[in-house]
Amino acid sequence: MPIDALVLRKLTAEWNRTLLGLTWTKAEYAAGRVRLMGRQGADQQPVELLLVLAPGLARVHRTAGSRGKRTKARPLPPFFDHLLPATVREVSVVPWERIVHFRLEQPADLGEVREVTLIVELAGHMTNLILVNPDGIVIDALKRFAATKKAARAIAPGLSYVPPPPLSDPCLSRDPSHLPPLARQRLAEVGPTFWDVLCQDYATAEFSSYRLLSPDDEREDVWVYPLGGWEATPVTDLEATIARLFARKEETLRRDGERQQYLARLNDRIHHLSLRIQQWEQWAQDDGSAERELGDLWLSHQHRFSDLESAEISVPRFSAPETSAVLRLEPGTRPHEMAERAYRRYKKLRSRREASLRMLEQAQNQLRHWQRERSALEAGELSPERIARAVKDLHSGEGARRNKNVKTDYRRFESTHGYPIWVGRSREENQRLTFGEARPDDLWFHVKQAPGSHVILFCGKDTPALDDLLDAAELSVFYSPAQHSSMVPVDYSRRKFVRKRPHGAPGEVLYRQEKTLYITPDAARLRRLGAVKERLAEVDPE
Repeated sequence: MPIDALVLRKLTAEWNRTLLGLTWTKAEYAAGRVRLMGRQGADQQPVELLLVLAPGLARVHRTAGSRGKRTKARPLPPFFDHLLPATVREVSVVPWERIVHFRLEQPADLGEVREVTLIVELAGHMTNLILVNPDGIVIDALKRFAATKKAARAIAPGLSYVPPPPLSDPCLSRDPSHLPPLARQRLAEVGPTFWDVLCQDYATAEFSSYRLLSPDDEREDVWVYPLGGWEATPVTDLEATIARLFARKEETLRRDGERQQYLARLNDRIHHLSLRIQQWEQWAQDDGSAERELGDLWLSHQHRFSDLESAEISVPRFSAPETSAVLRLEPGTRPHEMAERAYRRYKKLRSRREASLRMLEQAQNQLRHWQRERSALEAGELSPERIARAVKDLHSGEGARRNKNVKTDYRRFESTHGYPIWVGRSREENQRLTFGEARPDDLWFHVKQAPGSHVILFCGKDTPALDDLLDAAELSVFYSPAQHSSMVPVDYSRRKFVRKRPHGAPGEVLYRQEKTLYITPDAARLRRLGAVKERLAEVDPE
């Protein structure tokens, strides 16, 4: 964890010398990554601050805007309308916390300025950006939270800002458990004398910076002190080192994700092929001879049925005279019609057997190929480039193929945590969205047992938060005839469990392994999502 309380203390002290007077005029936001861009100084040099709110990758540092892979930006949430433009006047950090306060000035009416504070919370899973006024009232937050039994802190416009429970000051308690993890390790190496050094350095923010490399060269970190057993190299540009470190970490996570995604797809293919082969082997064993014999029996004993009333007789089989077959004449049919039915079933079973024998060899070859591919993947024999190409091919060839000749004008939104949400506008568009745009693991939403739009939450294999699910479910209700109702059930499932209804109209589907949310239309949520404004009055109880 390179961005701990000590590193953040060093960074904020540096920003207080170098960022003051910077005016943020532009922002980008996508997938939990915020870029605040502006210019500073008489020569108006561009400066960019990167804030990453993803758990495990949370950080804040300056970065060169022209370097590194940039995530495609999406429309900004309303939060940024309240934030920009703003000029940095002071930067501070909550003692021993990973919470940074940027005191800002914004233009107001008649040439005046107003003061606000941007609070950047990087602690734990509750990473957030919160804008408050001088009275401590929340103006807006990137992520809004309601108070629950598990989380007593509510973050929403108009409420007083309540910070997380304060941490104990280790310089007062001298309790090692109150130190960040790397500081505890340093204390164990150096001994009690480290307390005075640490507390003095924290008070003055006169830390050094070191790039740390583990003895096995598998772990890399950056921190303000050297660590025993690690190769420590002094660095002059801490923020550039952090950027490179996290870029490598994100690349490793991306490759691990692609590997897991490819492995899951291989397991799905192998499982599917195994089931098909098992079924084809069963069909290959049935040549329909029993049905042909049944037809022969009907023709041989038709004289025993004197009328068209229901009748039933037992006759010995030709193939095994010691056993018998039951001939049951259905009402309104004649024996020769029953024989014709048996002969038709015989022909179908015979054709199915022939087709199964043809498919078996091909499927068994495919199964062996994918089993070898899985073994090579698990053994680490496939290069990251090959895995990336395989995953890309899966996306482009199965479920994500786009017909360039078909105009798709889906309604597009973004969930609380940055996942795209697309909504179909017609039956044909619903079908294209579900079976042409969505990936197998994306989430599909639809109002239960009622007409309405198909809604896709593009989350892949991620497990979205409840707010993201509620955003998609809310749009499902809003774009359905149930938009005026309360407690509307909305089913959702992974797209791979949704299939077209046989012989159904476009957009008619069957699905399984669904879960259900009960939605009462929420005007505030719909406004945040940016749904059609002229229709919001219809669901607003006020």
